[in-house]
Amino acid sequence: MLKGTLKWRQEHKIDSITAEEVMESGKPGHLYQRGFDKEGRAVIVMIPSKEIKRENYGSGIQYLIYTMESAIKSMEGKAEQMIWLIDFAGFTKNHFPIKFVS
Repeated sequence: MLKGTLKWRQEHKIDSITAEEVMESGKPGHLYQRGFDKEGRAVIVMIPSKEIKRENYGSGIQYLIYTMESAIKSMEGKAEQMIWLIDFAGFTKNHFPIKFVS
């Protein structure tokens, strides 16, 4: 699994994604890091109803990866997990194509 993960990270150039590349995808405010809990775990907030419709979700995926990677790098102490808060208020099946979320 580790080899597969490392290969995937290299193929998708995960370590070279920059804030400038994903800035537009983050503007709707649908995904962001909101500090840390008392254990030092990063808290990620996701609000799917704020996501914009896209023809290609590649930039949204890049933004998701960038946010997760940034959160991991910012965690303090011995934290090895992160917390995801997902607010589904106002969310409908029309926000994402079913093939994207399945």
